[in-house]
Amino acid sequence: MTYLSPEPEKIGKKEGIAMKKVLLILCAFAALCSCSKESKPQQENGFPINIRVTRSDDFGGSKATVKTGWADGDMIYLFFKDLDSSDKFLELAYDGSMRKWTALPQNGLEISDLEDAEAKEMTAVFLPYGNGASIRMSGDQRIFTKGDEDLEYNGYFLMAEDVNYTVSEGELDADLVLTAPILTGGDKLIHFDVSGFTSGNHYELYQDHVKRLVVLGVDIDGEVLTTVNDKGKAIRGYEDNTSGSTPILSFSGILDASVVGTPADYQFSVNDVTDCVLYTRDAGERTISQNKYIGLGNITSPYVWKTMEYADLGMHDENGKRLMWARRNVGATAERGEGSYGLYFAFGSTRGYALLGEPYNYTGIEDDHDFYESRSMDYELDDTCWPPRLKPEYDAAHVNLKGLWRMPVIDEFTSLLAKTEGFGDNGERDVDLGTDEGGMPFISKINGAELFLPTAGSLCHGNGHEYTFMGSSGTYWSATPGVHESGYTFIFTHRDCNEREEEYYYGTPIRAVFSID
Repeated sequence: MTYLSPEPEKIGKKEGIAMKKVLLILCAFAALCSCSKESKPQQENGFPINIRVTRSDDFGGSKATVKTGWADGDMIYLFFKDLDSSDKFLELAYDGSMRKWTALPQNGLEISDLEDAEAKEMTAVFLPYGNGASIRMSGDQRIFTKGDEDLEYNGYFLMAEDVNYTVSEGELDADLVLTAPILTGGDKLIHFDVSGFTSGNHYELYQDHVKRLVVLGVDIDGEVLTTVNDKGKAIRGYEDNTSGSTPILSFSGILDASVVGTPADYQFSVNDVTDCVLYTRDAGERTISQNKYIGLGNITSPYVWKTMEYADLGMHDENGKRLMWARRNVGATAERGEGSYGLYFAFGSTRGYALLGEPYNYTGIEDDHDFYESRSMDYELDDTCWPPRLKPEYDAAHVNLKGLWRMPVIDEFTSLLAKTEGFGDNGERDVDLGTDEGGMPFISKINGAELFLPTAGSLCHGNGHEYTFMGSSGTYWSATPGVHESGYTFIFTHRDCNEREEEYYYGTPIRAVFSID
């Protein structure tokens, strides 16, 4: 077979030659295209079948494509109208070594069933990536299942409804043209590919403008059953290894009509659920007007993706979403010890500054920065929620880490304190002061997970002096403003943790969080 494989459109304007090479590799995988030859199934333990399988070029206008060729494990499920038993169907399974489809009648389907059917019509659903779904009946609906659970498949799929077939001399004959699902209301199909992931891990993608399209099964009248989730919800990633040496993680969804054809900001968060790592990428402003394939590049590239490990302490935010805590301070390279303090920020400022010298041989702040002299109240608050908090563009965690990351509000620090304990007897809290390893552990009472906050202290000026508290306390900005030119901080010292208002010109570390459904 021959497949179209044009170069995919790239995100970003300054990613250089290396990124172009990555995307050129991706295009070998990415195709939703017309096949120049037909793929004809072979019968196995059943009746003669002559079905010619082709695909339409639904992404031709975007000069990009989604999946090349058929692959081992690809499945096409054929459901027929007017059978004596609605649970009978036909599977077409692709065998890559033989380069053919194999037809597998299910639940006793025989050619006489198709001969006796009044309406010679069928519906097909193509599920790639070795999905291997089975079918169960639920009333008048045929529901996809996998193992003991119903399969809500939200990856790339194709379909064909109300396809005519004939039965002549005991042989099933049909032309099957698979297409992408047809959307209404101005929505557009959109597909994202990522390379460099860990095979076998569970990945989810979040993008504010993208909705999750889920295929559930097929009803008795031949209509493919789908649902559409709200935008910004998790989209499950599926592995595809059909492109040779470069496996691809593929995400598929619907671009919401509200941003189709208009400039919009695209930031991507890919959550490695297995290893508790959140990858984020700022793709900048784009205008997308049609069905689109987008290659997001190698997830291990530090020039493209930001990486941050997180801890799941079993906590939830005020909206009931699961709350995850970053394992390192913003700008830090380690959880504890050398490199764990990270950058220091004024409240509402998104530019962070690093210490010069060692924590116990402090010689100042990089760029000779003086938080007091450069103090500012230029930040803006989001007052659509209560209490108000910093808007995303003034939230240092979001601006520096991108994607889902944000600064915690003070109530989330309070919850952290209430739902965790220390290592001491009866869960007493303790903090190791006066060493590079100094800090306080927070052990979840819910699931036993641990979060560690180093004693990075804070920096301030007053009365002609500079005051530093590194090694003796931990002080962390929240996104919650105070009453008088101040913000709320979470602070801990030896056996003591509390919240406190600090003047906005204090230089203080930040520990980020994100919320997911």
